[in-house]
Amino acid sequence: MEIKRQRVEIIDRMLKGNPVSFLQIAKVLEDELNEIKKKKTHKVEPTNQELTSCYSDVFRKDIQMIREIMKTRPGLSPDMLETEGNKRNMKYHYRDNTFSILPYLDYRYSTKDYKGLERALDLLRGSLPEQVFELVNFSLRSRVEYDFGETEKSIDYGENLNLKGRQWLPFIYKVLNKRPIKIQYETFKGEAFDFQFHPYILKQYNNRWFLFGRNDSTENDYWNVPLDRIKDVKELKEEDFKSKPIDYSKYFDNFIGVSEKVWFGEEGDENDRLFLGDVGVTSKKKLIVIRVEGRGTWGRIKTKPLHISQVELDNGFNEVNNCGRIRLDIIPNVEFYNKIMELGENVIIESPNWVKEIVIKRLNNTLNKYKNG
Repeated sequence: MEIKRQRVEIIDRMLKGNPVSFLQIAKVLEDELNEIKKKKTHKVEPTNQELTSCYSDVFRKDIQMIREIMKTRPGLSPDMLETEGNKRNMKYHYRDNTFSILPYLDYRYSTKDYKGLERALDLLRGSLPEQVFELVNFSLRSRVEYDFGETEKSIDYGENLNLKGRQWLPFIYKVLNKRPIKIQYETFKGEAFDFQFHPYILKQYNNRWFLFGRNDSTENDYWNVPLDRIKDVKELKEEDFKSKPIDYSKYFDNFIGVSEKVWFGEEGDENDRLFLGDVGVTSKKKLIVIRVEGRGTWGRIKTKPLHISQVELDNGFNEVNNCGRIRLDIIPNVEFYNKIMELGENVIIESPNWVKEIVIKRLNNTLNKYKNG
């Protein structure tokens, strides 16, 4: 193992230590240099002078390298490394003490790494039914290729690897349904606050990640936290965790996307409005009838239903009228309207009339903005 890699391993280990204790070069020199010699990991043992020189001369360059990785690697950001003090005596630590920079040093998967993956999959092959194993094999290989592969990708998930908040996924998955967490949240308007949260489900929608669970401050078991608003998150005591309600996933059968509230076209972000106390109208499902024009649009909606409640009316598509009608039984939330707008001119709300009027208002507002430049 080269000295540079070993040096970064030491820095990494100390950066993810006690988050209250910031790391500075004096601490590295004092606590860690002799450990390298004790482990005798080099064929030619470095001297104390050589080790001290390494740390003294390039410590800040190592920190800068870590910052650069956080800046350029998908899912990371520079503010994951917190600082304290002045330039001459700067101190550092990771905001998330479960994070490690080491997997990103060799960001592209090597031949050796792939051999390790092969061995792991071989162990699974004998313990899983063949069909299950092939799905696991596909999932693991394709994700490794997509996230870390060097060559031309044969699988494209279309996921935004630079998505803000994506760095929290491993930490949140580790504590999901096990431990409560403390979330530091910031709205798009810059209003920040903390709350205790019991994480139940991670949900991806529209290429963004959301965390659902219990917010103790509101006593709401179905609270929605967009990961891109999380500034910091810390693990709390396991014994304080409150289990999720039975049949929790059925909650999502009531709407498209992640918002439970009926939407009437108010300005602003729905999540921020909820956090700021404007809880809007009580959720209630509505029967919504939609006319779909054109065989192509009908085929897309038939093969990829808008919602689990979707049913065809009038015996399906009418070739004479070149249209068909569907009915949804859902909460008309903001994601519902966004989906209707996304589908364009061949999808028309027929009833209820007030839902149709909201779509008309949005279309008129958009048209006026284009006309007015």
